[in-house]
Amino acid sequence: MFYPRPLTWLFIIATLCVDLALVLGSSGGSRIQGSSEGLAFFVYNYGLPAQISALAIWAVLSRVHRLAKAAWVTLAGGMLLVMTWLVIYSEYRSELVAYCFLQLMLVLVGCFFLEKFGWIAKLSEPMTDEKSRFQFSLVEIFGWTIIVAFWAFAVRFADFAIVTQKTWWIWLLWAALIPLVLAFAFFKPLQPGTRLLRLMVAYLFALLLFGIARIYDQGPLPSWAFAMAITQITYITAWWAVMRMDEVMGERRAVTTASREALSIYDPTKSEEGVDVDA
Repeated sequence: MFYPRPLTWLFIIATLCVDLALVLGSSGGSRIQGSSEGLAFFVYNYGLPAQISALAIWAVLSRVHRLAKAAWVTLAGGMLLVMTWLVIYSEYRSELVAYCFLQLMLVLVGCFFLEKFGWIAKLSEPMTDEKSRFQFSLVEIFGWTIIVAFWAFAVRFADFAIVTQKTWWIWLLWAALIPLVLAFAFFKPLQPGTRLLRLMVAYLFALLLFGIARIYDQGPLPSWAFAMAITQITYITAWWAVMRMDEVMGERRAVTTASREALSIYDPTKSEEGVDVDA
């Protein structure tokens, strides 16, 4: 599992290490005044949305089995929720669960329709035979039952009253629209030289959202949302670049293997019939 995409797995491990460092730093009580609150603010408002968006994009575009994708999203999303739960104030925990659930659903649905309309493409991963694995079987039914039970347990702690607040809708729209624009920029076959242009369009779109948010809110929220958008753009761009490097390395390994087979030297100790001459 590690060999086909080593850089991607190293990127995931590095993300987990940074998450743990931020969580431990924010909950450990640093001597620097305000540093713990600042780290907790970063984890909650910047780090978490970027990783939730990456999970949602992968869940739609990956070619692995649907049950495996749901299990990985549940496991990784649960770990992010638990780590963030430990560092934020108790009065914000219910809003945290609701916000993560709504953002995940919005990005999932958006990527699903983008993929169905052909605006984004699946990841270049080895396709699995879904017809012979878990289809209409007790294994898949049991697996989905466990996953639904986990999500039902998490939703019990969610406070969906945030949907009635204008400020939360501003935040949710930023968190959902930016990754959809990035998915269109990175995961659609493009002509050479146009991907950087589309990345610049994502930055311009974030600036446009910032201007619109300023019309409805004059407080610090638009600036925080803009910083969250830039964090998402940076993280998803790095994730895509690492996956692309793995793809290039895999293509080179395949070409090298094919070249070695084509240039294999004839063994003079073997006859044409495959019988050893010395024998």
